[in-house]
Amino acid sequence: MVPYAVIRSNNIPLEYLSKLVSSERIEALYSQIQTEQKRLASAQVEVEHELYEMAAKNEQYHKQIIKFKRKVTSGKLQDIGKLFNALECRDALPLTASWVEQQDEYARLQQHFKTEILSAKLRSRDFISDVLQNDLFYKSLCFSGLNLVRLAKKYPGSALAENKKNLNDEETLLKYISRAITKVSPFSGFTSVGFSKIANTQRKPVSRSKWVYGSYNIDKSLLLKVLRKVTTEEIGSFNYKITGNVVEKNGELLFYCFADNQESYSFNAQVNELKLVERQWLYDLFKSPVRSGKELIEGATKMGAHAAIAHLIEKGLIVADIHIDDMSEAIIEKMLAFLAPIKSEKVMQLVAYLNDLNHVYQQLNDGSHAELSELVYEFDQIMLRCASLYGINSVKHSGFVYHNTYAHYEGNVPRSVVTKIGDDLRAFYDSYLGKAVIDYINTPCLEKIKAHLLEVGTSDIFSLFDLVKKYGGLGKYDPYDSNNPVYELYASLWTNQGKEEIEIQAKDATSDQRISTLSAYGSLVGNEFVLNNIDSGYLRTYSRFFTFANLSSEVQQCVESYGDKLTNAYDFYESFGFNTASRPRLAQGRIWLDNTENAKNGDICLKDLGARWNTALDQPELFNMHSGEVVNIRHTALFIPQLYPKLLEFIMALSTLGEAKYYTMRAGLLMSMMNYPADNIAHFPRLKFRNLVVLRKQSWVPQGKMPPLSNQLSDEDFLLEFNQWREENGIPSRCFMRVYNKAQSGQRNISNNRKPIYVDFFSPIMARSIMKLCRSDFDFYVFEESLPDMKDDFSVIADRGYASELIIETNTGETADVAA
Repeated sequence: MVPYAVIRSNNIPLEYLSKLVSSERIEALYSQIQTEQKRLASAQVEVEHELYEMAAKNEQYHKQIIKFKRKVTSGKLQDIGKLFNALECRDALPLTASWVEQQDEYARLQQHFKTEILSAKLRSRDFISDVLQNDLFYKSLCFSGLNLVRLAKKYPGSALAENKKNLNDEETLLKYISRAITKVSPFSGFTSVGFSKIANTQRKPVSRSKWVYGSYNIDKSLLLKVLRKVTTEEIGSFNYKITGNVVEKNGELLFYCFADNQESYSFNAQVNELKLVERQWLYDLFKSPVRSGKELIEGATKMGAHAAIAHLIEKGLIVADIHIDDMSEAIIEKMLAFLAPIKSEKVMQLVAYLNDLNHVYQQLNDGSHAELSELVYEFDQIMLRCASLYGINSVKHSGFVYHNTYAHYEGNVPRSVVTKIGDDLRAFYDSYLGKAVIDYINTPCLEKIKAHLLEVGTSDIFSLFDLVKKYGGLGKYDPYDSNNPVYELYASLWTNQGKEEIEIQAKDATSDQRISTLSAYGSLVGNEFVLNNIDSGYLRTYSRFFTFANLSSEVQQCVESYGDKLTNAYDFYESFGFNTASRPRLAQGRIWLDNTENAKNGDICLKDLGARWNTALDQPELFNMHSGEVVNIRHTALFIPQLYPKLLEFIMALSTLGEAKYYTMRAGLLMSMMNYPADNIAHFPRLKFRNLVVLRKQSWVPQGKMPPLSNQLSDEDFLLEFNQWREENGIPSRCFMRVYNKAQSGQRNISNNRKPIYVDFFSPIMARSIMKLCRSDFDFYVFEESLPDMKDDFSVIADRGYASELIIETNTGETADVAA
């Protein structure tokens, strides 16, 4: 068993939520209004009958009574008391008199409701002002943008003048505060991360330190893109080599080159396949492994190929012989060292910018800054100047990735709890997911690979990649293929619509290979583990957090828990500019993407990888083409394989057949709604497997079934009308809300639009933003139960509960030592 669990918990306590939303009095008054409406509507039937009887038998007052009755049935009752008092026969209408009196009381209740909405808004606004003074929240806000900080500084609280701009600004701040209270974020200073020892102990809340450790991580992608541009323009100032990723086919050389795509945030994540028929001139230039740029230019000029050099550097076939460890925080210093000898005007300007970046960075780290937000903004602007200098249109306009917020957790997570969760997770995976989910390579493609490898014996990895592309590439997982065992889960959700909860049972394993290691994100609620997602093992989900503080002991213990399964393994350890890839070397070996002088003992290069068919396991395996030894790749990277270059995605898929992969039930449900949309609201039950809550109860509402909300709707009318619609359609009053568009269903979208939003439909301060969201142009609106609720006490500071998430990893088949 991995000896530690990861805990992520927010920095603002959950008890703040009630102060933010100020909804309790509104809900109580709404309930009174609904009760009165029903009572008055019921009494109105008798009133109308009494009026009809009086009009029928009293000709003298007939017209007067009929006029009054029409007023009653119209529902326009503003002056109903005055009109009733004008009736000469009012003393003969006791039921009507009582009903009119009740209408007056109801009108006063409505006025009280309206007044309380205003009071609740003022209370919420004063509380927003208080939260904006919170040091940790303010610090995180600084890394979200200078405009946000400016909004926070000028926010007047209850003195806010309600015009469109001020209300829009308030909504922006409200979104950040509500998310900082309710939603655990993977990469945000609003959430602190820590490690908790797993031990033989009783379950109780885990105490968290009040103070947190934070660090500032530079966004490396843009700087690496700039450096690549420099090596293209300043050829005479560097040494170069030709990529070693080459195979010969039919007398021609095919090069596999890693190059940068200016349209992508990630650096160097594009693989170009270049076929050079007339290649002799290039090899003449590279008779030695490394050539100086000056020699390269002279030789290319003599051969009439001068213009091709810069192009081939851009394409990645010719590579500058420099190395920056893209997991290092010292990237600016390394760049300055490379650029110092170059005296061109453009590079000297870049050096000046880099020195400015260093100065700002040091101010942030030594704590001497007067205003954090201004320094962060200045850093962002200097980064953009670096990009602009070399004609790079930055996809991401932030110079920092600030997510290293670490807190110390005191107290242990019970071993019995983690063991039981692990047992249930493996049983669920083996019963319903299995190879259909865990293998990215589909069966037809795998059969082609098998036939090819059995015919040729062994293959270099590049040729095998070409074969896979020829046969349609990596397979896409379809949960709605009836041959997949997981199909049964989604089918059961559709057939059990409207139920509160359904429970599924364990089945025989879906393959001969049983899952031995996996991880899971979720929350402990009583004896249940509410699952957010399942992921792979081998510390992939942990590795991003080891760098948050000096955790060498924790790293060593976690790695040792895997033994040679991890140490005698390989990983790429490339970040492609993603800052979150900064992590310790967990697998002993590294696979370098090209020839390098930086390899350690046991490292190999990409061109050293071969593939063969393992007849005993009936699946392909990677091996070192020089030694013949098996190469096991442990995917300890920090982002999903689909963000790697396609070549590396294929290699990892090949090496991790039979291993757990990332999976969340929500993804299949989204696919189901996109492919088989319901005409009406779909109410899916809570889905349980043993002590796992696999899917929270939720309702999917097509756009056409959302209530019509006019632009002129007041907060008062919205709270009344929307909550009536909500109750009629079984939507909870407090929940998380998501929105989806069909056009984006196949896209990997990590924007804020995809993130769940906590909503309280009785909160006046939230009314305007909820109205806007419900009027927006989305195909589906999803309302998901809040589980755990907003009283979660798993992570505490001085008895205050914080929204939290537990990440556990299990790598054994131990039997739980607690009752099921």
